[in-house]
Amino acid sequence: MKTTMTLAELGFEDSLQPSTQDTITEQTYQADQVEGLAKESLDFLAALAMPTVFRYLFPEVFKSIWSWLLSYVTKVRDFSQLAIGLPRGFGKTMLIKIFILYCILFTEKKFILIICGTQGKSNNIIADIMSMLSENNVRRVFGDWRLGAITDRQDLKRFGFRGRNIILMGAGAESDIRGITLENERPDVMIFDDIQTREDADSEVISNKIETWMVGTAMKAKSPMGCTFIFVANMYPTKHFLLRKLKSNSSRSKSSGSASKKWRALQSSDLRR
Repeated sequence: MKTTMTLAELGFEDSLQPSTQDTITEQTYQADQVEGLAKESLDFLAALAMPTVFRYLFPEVFKSIWSWLLSYVTKVRDFSQLAIGLPRGFGKTMLIKIFILYCILFTEKKFILIICGTQGKSNNIIADIMSMLSENNVRRVFGDWRLGAITDRQDLKRFGFRGRNIILMGAGAESDIRGITLENERPDVMIFDDIQTREDADSEVISNKIETWMVGTAMKAKSPMGCTFIFVANMYPTKHFLLRKLKSNSSRSKSSGSASKKWRALQSSDLRR
């Protein structure tokens, strides 16, 4: 079986001279070739899953973050805690959406929990990920997730796909997710995306409350078999910014529920050195 896709279908603009730009260039791949390229290349996967959105190759900063994430997510019996900081408007949430798609397509992860500042924001991320899975290019290569759909709510998707049952769940910051279990599974990927607002970062009381909930409630819901924790945030120049605490490996008494020294933090400034 062959999968034929044009450059336009993959989201790339034709780089030919103006006089020949109307020429349609086609590339014919075996389905397993497309799968291999999508697994190896962030740009190819993004073009495959978002052909109408993807227009430019990712910069090196994003590719470095991508490689960093992939180096941890395939580890077995691992509880890595990764923190990423990028300025607002840099597209970090888009990168995380593609990362979740990668986890579904290429890893053994089963239960991905997405936590945002509000329930609505986490629902929007889930909707975009399911849109990628429903893209014709993806369905032609990897199959149709809807054939194995069990639960199809805005905040919860459960479906059999790629030889395993997958759970994609969204929640708002400080929501009640203590001891969450679905299909006898606990989250093995937990993503905290912008759970602290700019206003929250100005307040020591609110920031400590969010941090205590994150570590004392949310992170304790992890799978005992391993869980990759990813904290993604804007970069605020405030004293009580959570990413600042994680990057400096701040550690207070266990009774406070604060972040431990296990977090590995990465910012765009670190990658430019």
